[in-house]
Amino acid sequence: MRNELVIGGYSIDTIEDLDINITKEVYNIDDPSKRQSDFSKSVEIPGSKLNDFVFKSLFDVSFSIRNSDQLNPDFNPSKKASCIYYQDTLQQISGYCQLTDIKVLNNDSVIYVITIYGKNIDIFSRLLDRTLNDLTTLGTATWNDTEIVDSWTATFDPTIKLTYPMLDRGLSRYGRNTDASYNLSYNYQAFKPFIYVKHIINAIFAEADVSLEVASFFDSTQFKKLILECDVAKFRQNQTEIDNSLVEATRSTDQSLSIVSSANANNLALIYAIALQYNIESVDPLSQYDATTGTFTKLNAGYTNFEVEGTLEITNTGSSGTLYLYAIRKRGTSYFIIGRDTPFISGFTNLNYNFRIAIDSTELQAGDEVRFCVGNFDVGGSWANSQLSVITFKSTTNRYTQYEDGQINYGQTFNIYDVLPNMKQTDFLMAIIKMFNLYMSTIYETGVVIEPRDIYYTDDIVDWTDLLDTSKDFVIKPQGLLENKELVFTYADNGDDLNKIFKQATSFNYGYRDLIFDNEFVKETKKVEIPFSLIPLQKDDDQNVLMRTIFDGMSQEKSPKPIIAYFDGMKSGRLRYWNNDNTSATDYTTYPYAGHVDDLIAPNYDLAFDVQDFYFYLTPQSSGVTTTDNNLYNQFHKSQWEQIGNKDSKLVEAYFKLRPNDIANLDFRKTYWVKDNAYRLLTVQDYDPNGNQTTLCRLLKFAYQAVFTPTIVTSSGGNGQGEKDGGYNTDQNVIKKGLLSTGGNVINDNTNGIVVTGNGNNLGGDNANIIIQGDNNVILPGITDVVLINTSDLIISESGVQYIDGIKIDMSSPVNNYVLTYESSSGSAKWKVGGGGGGGGGITWNNISGTSDTMASGNAYLANNAGLVTLTLPSSLSILDTFVVSGAGAGGWKIAQNASQQIIWDEGGVNGVNQTTIGTSGFLASTDDYDHVELVAISTTTLKVTNVKGLITLN
Repeated sequence: MRNELVIGGYSIDTIEDLDINITKEVYNIDDPSKRQSDFSKSVEIPGSKLNDFVFKSLFDVSFSIRNSDQLNPDFNPSKKASCIYYQDTLQQISGYCQLTDIKVLNNDSVIYVITIYGKNIDIFSRLLDRTLNDLTTLGTATWNDTEIVDSWTATFDPTIKLTYPMLDRGLSRYGRNTDASYNLSYNYQAFKPFIYVKHIINAIFAEADVSLEVASFFDSTQFKKLILECDVAKFRQNQTEIDNSLVEATRSTDQSLSIVSSANANNLALIYAIALQYNIESVDPLSQYDATTGTFTKLNAGYTNFEVEGTLEITNTGSSGTLYLYAIRKRGTSYFIIGRDTPFISGFTNLNYNFRIAIDSTELQAGDEVRFCVGNFDVGGSWANSQLSVITFKSTTNRYTQYEDGQINYGQTFNIYDVLPNMKQTDFLMAIIKMFNLYMSTIYETGVVIEPRDIYYTDDIVDWTDLLDTSKDFVIKPQGLLENKELVFTYADNGDDLNKIFKQATSFNYGYRDLIFDNEFVKETKKVEIPFSLIPLQKDDDQNVLMRTIFDGMSQEKSPKPIIAYFDGMKSGRLRYWNNDNTSATDYTTYPYAGHVDDLIAPNYDLAFDVQDFYFYLTPQSSGVTTTDNNLYNQFHKSQWEQIGNKDSKLVEAYFKLRPNDIANLDFRKTYWVKDNAYRLLTVQDYDPNGNQTTLCRLLKFAYQAVFTPTIVTSSGGNGQGEKDGGYNTDQNVIKKGLLSTGGNVINDNTNGIVVTGNGNNLGGDNANIIIQGDNNVILPGITDVVLINTSDLIISESGVQYIDGIKIDMSSPVNNYVLTYESSSGSAKWKVGGGGGGGGGITWNNISGTSDTMASGNAYLANNAGLVTLTLPSSLSILDTFVVSGAGAGGWKIAQNASQQIIWDEGGVNGVNQTTIGTSGFLASTDDYDHVELVAISTTTLKVTNVKGLITLN
């Protein structure tokens, strides 16, 4: 058998019977970046005329390498040299070598010691510590109305890198409208960029100089819909642009100021003329500040911050009062106050007063002017400007600073790589590999094949039966590759409100799958964690179903983890989009949808790993949630793990008489047939090219796998009511009756008579007569008759309890506690009354016909409230024996009483503010279904009535 070693194109003189054992293994399922190379072998090469020429007499310590390139003309030991190993002209290894030692023997002969490395096309070693922000070939984009709107109707295109789907970010809405057609408005600020994932993949491989030789999945319609959120926090100008926008100035001499007359107190144009002038500029690269007039003029549209401070010397000839200092924006001929400070000025004094005005992220258009001005003097609620006889802006302790918010401005062109998430390219690539269970291996010398596992394997069969070494053990391991009892697929914890609710209810992040294998001998849990976030869908006020990244009840707008989704273009809905200067709006009957399912009505794919426990939305024109079980697990992972976890799965270790031709044509994508069974080849260990021994191989025996057929799944849930068993209700005997006015609540089986207003509440099952106004409460299974008002974060383990404002109420006299709720959308207008239960807690309901019904306790719907009705409380409630509730137009309420006590209607004020005295009868305006009123006795002569958008409690 003839062996040949070629280094840098030169055939090397080697020691006879060169021994280079070869090891090959299939893709590493857990982490392909850890896959070993074909081999690593140290080889000694004798000195010879040819070999000395190749290594350029490096044995001479006085020799100096003449070029930094490899073999140009000298061998450079700091550079890789190509290395190919042949057996009988068949290429066995293509790799590189490193010269590690030169041995000079006693007879002055030389031996070169080299280490040969097999060369898999290892994309991971080429990427090293590169981040997504190092991808320089993605080009640029411009943030403007044209690119945003055009992206909504575009599909993936080699030249279109970004798209701008519609998300509910909370704070980025333009505002609410007063007309009935569109509740919400948006402008460009609400649309931040997402990038098509395929563009990132293409850039990573191209810039690493690795060809995607076989990668059909990346060209599929499904993958081309995949988008990743750019980093909103990094959607910013580069630091040079931010630095260039800076303005800093001070006041070097005293400036005398006047004040407008009281009659002109509302004339901002006249006030604008009285500007504080910081007359010495220290920084202003763009010449945006005029030190002679105190005018800042915005050069480019964008968000701007101001911080100004100083000292005023003021003489006040009258009473003490409040001085108003204004920051005024002038746009064209209109003036608008964008900031203020209000120092208190003592009377008849000549003192110094410090002021400071800070403005955070005010939106300015190109050409807008801003001045800081002396405004008006308020004494006792009236303008008394003439009392200030002397106003001097002092030259001591003052400062003017203006700086860009840093966010990319409207119309600005930016590098796409600048706004990508701060993530290593290896981490990004590993995330995509794990999501879609991609297998990757070398094909040719410069490219790879990378496909989902079920596509990666080919139909080719290689019969190795005759190569089996029957003289050695044929070892069967019945457990196969299964090493874990539990397998959890999970996305990153984003922390937005909906994700937080979902995790509180399930202990998992949205999009998860938890898989338990039926094997009693494995115990560990394996987690497959994806560093992206999956966002739940929810309807907005315009009934558009979209991703909602709301934090802390809309008090923040952020996205800690990059969001991944499918973009599927325009869907039927409503969108009012304002142009960049907010002067005109375009109304659409569609909106740009993106979410974890590719289509809301007819979904084909789901980025979740499983049908989820519950959802926060209903499919448009539907009473449930239409989704698909063609999720990531079923589509890409199911066949693999069913094979690994199958009780008939077997791992085989056996020895084979492999030949140079077998190694040259080795392909882990093929099926290998041995003794009546089909196997997947996993490893070839220490193949001896000299044929001195047979080769150890590991193979996985096929186990039967049913072909997965995707189906459409219809959930009866929505608003948190979906169930994990396929995501929908499979048992018609399961009872879930009641009202849920918000989402994210988990209502388990056999619950009846429930009213839940809040998020994240969990009813364990077999519950009845439960009323909750609050969040994150847990009612244990079997518990009944519970009322929680303005109460959160409790675990209820006993029946018949009531909490108000988190305080447990003594139920020894339950007749004093009732709940009254008006409801019209249940069919006909009704009142619902719930008693505290027990004893003499009877409530008498007199309906319109004059008949009476008495309820001893509990909850019930009462007669149709078409007219005047009377609710008579037990005599133990001494404050009021009888009061009357009547329908009063459009679902309104009217309160009357048979005594002379005063009734107060509080319109939401605090401590009596905005209260209206009704007297012995009056009208309480409340036109919405499920609006409620709280009635609280506060003395023996008054009754306080407060609109709290909650349940009615009678005490």
